[in-house]
Amino acid sequence: MEILVFDISGSLAHFKKYYATTSALSYSIPPKTSLYGLIGAILGLSKADNAYLQHFQDKSCLIGLKLLRAPASQRIGINLRPDRGRYKENPKPTIHEFVREPHYRIFFYHRDAEIQRQLEKALISHTCVFTPSMGLANLLCNFEWVGKCNAERQSTPQPVWVDSVLPMSQFLSFGEMNDAEIAEQTMFAIEMNTERIVTERDDILFERRGAPVNVVLTHYFSTEKHGNIALF
Repeated sequence: MEILVFDISGSLAHFKKYYATTSALSYSIPPKTSLYGLIGAILGLSKADNAYLQHFQDKSCLIGLKLLRAPASQRIGINLRPDRGRYKENPKPTIHEFVREPHYRIFFYHRDAEIQRQLEKALISHTCVFTPSMGLANLLCNFEWVGKCNAERQSTPQPVWVDSVLPMSQFLSFGEMNDAEIAEQTMFAIEMNTERIVTERDDILFERRGAPVNVVLTHYFSTEKHGNIALF
């Protein structure tokens, strides 16, 4: 199958961990559901009644993700202004965690050839209908076309080098570790219905510096230009 490859970057990103309560902690990498919103913004898919999510149901879209920069976090106290009619005291800053200078490579496949074609056209021309963002509306996102390539699904009991993040649902074991720095993001949002209810979560493994990881997976996709990747 043919996949599109493009990079996204920005000054700051915030992908809120849904279980964080007293402070707004961020995932180091964008959840798949956040990328649905970013891609929907580029294409101009309607956000009214969450209509854009209709285009990403039933596993019609597969996405892979590679870190191009080691994630670094920055915590900032932000004043959330209270309702002055109810609260007389000054607002207290709430700690928000941000990913500083995020830079990721996205591997994209959609079952709908028209969506695939429209996204390719927008990426090549560097145009978008709505402004894409890195999790929050004021955290602007830049994107850059890399190219497209063929990806073939593979399966082997032997370890292979995989150059993307790894969903735990596809992970079986590690192979050669060397000096790999493995990190994990738990309870990661994978799929969401049209009522914005997350219907699937998974844990994600990744090498903090973006280096390939030697692993055994249930399956992976081989490409001629970007090595082996995991799509989910």
